[in-house]
Amino acid sequence: MIMWMKRWLKILLLFVVVIILSMLVITQRLSSTINSYQTEQSGRSETRNVTAINSNQSKQKRTIQRTDTSKMKKQHKHIARKNYRKTCTVMRLKNRLRGKINGMTQCKKHPFLSRDCYSNFYKPYAIDIEGACRKPGSKQFCSITGTPDQWGVHCNITSCGKKVYLGTKTIDRINWKVYGNKEDLQKSIANLIQSSTTRFCFISCFTLHSHGFEPQILNLPPPPQRTNHKAKRKSRREQNHMNLNFIMIDSVSRVHFFRSLPRSVKALNEITTEHEDAMVLDFELVQGIRSRTFETLQALFSGYVNPYEVPFGINDLSKEKLNVAKWLLPLRELDFSSLWLEDMCPFTGWGLSRDLLVLNRTLDKQSFYMKFLDTCRKVGIDDIGNTLASCNILKSNGMSNPFNSKTICYNGRHHHSYLFSYLNMFQRTMNHRAKPFISYMVSSIAHELVGKRNQYIDSDLAEYLKFSSGMDNTLTIVFSDHGNAYRDSQSRNSNRVLEVFNPFLFMIIPKSVQSMLTANQMQALKINQNRLISLLDLHYTISYIIRLLQNENNSETSLDNDVNDFNNQFQCIWRGATHRNISVKNLQHHAKNNAEPLHL
Repeated sequence: MIMWMKRWLKILLLFVVVIILSMLVITQRLSSTINSYQTEQSGRSETRNVTAINSNQSKQKRTIQRTDTSKMKKQHKHIARKNYRKTCTVMRLKNRLRGKINGMTQCKKHPFLSRDCYSNFYKPYAIDIEGACRKPGSKQFCSITGTPDQWGVHCNITSCGKKVYLGTKTIDRINWKVYGNKEDLQKSIANLIQSSTTRFCFISCFTLHSHGFEPQILNLPPPPQRTNHKAKRKSRREQNHMNLNFIMIDSVSRVHFFRSLPRSVKALNEITTEHEDAMVLDFELVQGIRSRTFETLQALFSGYVNPYEVPFGINDLSKEKLNVAKWLLPLRELDFSSLWLEDMCPFTGWGLSRDLLVLNRTLDKQSFYMKFLDTCRKVGIDDIGNTLASCNILKSNGMSNPFNSKTICYNGRHHHSYLFSYLNMFQRTMNHRAKPFISYMVSSIAHELVGKRNQYIDSDLAEYLKFSSGMDNTLTIVFSDHGNAYRDSQSRNSNRVLEVFNPFLFMIIPKSVQSMLTANQMQALKINQNRLISLLDLHYTISYIIRLLQNENNSETSLDNDVNDFNNQFQCIWRGATHRNISVKNLQHHAKNNAEPLHL
């Protein structure tokens, strides 16, 4: 009993000690709080006294602070403008050749928000452009050398050892043939150039991809020319023709061209300011026809637009095929060669095979391909170049079409580089032969969800623009059908609706083409850089040029035509209208009532 009492006493004593210690701690905290409060009050009173005594000094300090704040704001604005200039610059080419417009113009371009120009999303080269397609083991065994007079073939097959394979594409496979030395390989490739069966071949150390390496695709130049006896041919010196060269980049707005393709912009500026034998025209107020490619190309080639027509489904076929024959058949009669290049595979149901209504799932590949070639010939397409190589390139990337954000590479090169390579070779050959041509190339590199992949085309496009400026007798038109109308790109861009219907349009006009036009026509071209136009106007312009070529070929009709009266019709007639609210109905009504060329 006594033991238990002692234990309880000890516990009680400990409890009392704890309470006493707690009270001491609380007392100390209260005293420190009271002291700090008194100190603060005394400090405030001193501050009030000092402030009352030195009020003038305080006002001066506040004035200095306000000045510093305004300076900081100005600095921030300057930094913002500087960042804006880095990626967005001014949305036009430098030192442009502009014509003078008499009177006030009612149409003004709708302003874009600057934050969509210098945001990180659109920062040029935010992706690895140079190394995107770099792959160990990629090899280039052979190259085409020489000139169109005498093409040569140079090969280096030492990395293959004793055997190298040459492949030619059939409809559904590659036929391989083995060679033991480079001389035999070079001779066989030279024979392919002389034939008209193919525009490219495959070269590899292996017949299959089991080793992880992709064969080299070697583009072959057009075969030797065959004279069209129906056309009246002239000697090279006497011949005076105008080649038509179209480059379309699908789904790139004007703003996106300037902010994401700085090398191409630089190339156009250099042609404008440094190239004495060519000029570049930049048309700012281009109104889109539709937010889809087919309807836009139909307006370009045929002049047809129906704003009341319900668009067909994305997986459906159009009611009418793309009417490229309206241009190509008359040009064929003038002995023009026509080239159509695209980065889509005809067998997968996209591109030209769909646009010409050849697509038929019930046909076998052999029947489908023969029907496709026959339809191309009937509408005036003579050559599809290396378009069929796109089937192998897309298949190697696990794709049936290029409409996603994946980088498309083959043997260490971008997909579009194969198209530019063949286009360059074709045009050099035609120019050397003094053979008139019309060429159309489309790249779908920007037809994807994010809006960044088009940066990969910048270097190759810039080089090609420089090349095209040196081509005699060739009018080059670089354009887009519409801006990026797809999911992720639109969600990141507050100007998405404006950009969809604001495509870009540039013309490269060498002196040889300028000499074919009158001073009035060239002046009209310059003036219309500042006027509202669409691809309907471009259709009437090219149609007018074709009529001039027909007249000259038949009766040597003079090209001297006065277009001032016609251009006066294209003053903006919709009072108060901005670039974004001009409808397709208005464009069609305008084109219907003024079915004449715009003379861009």
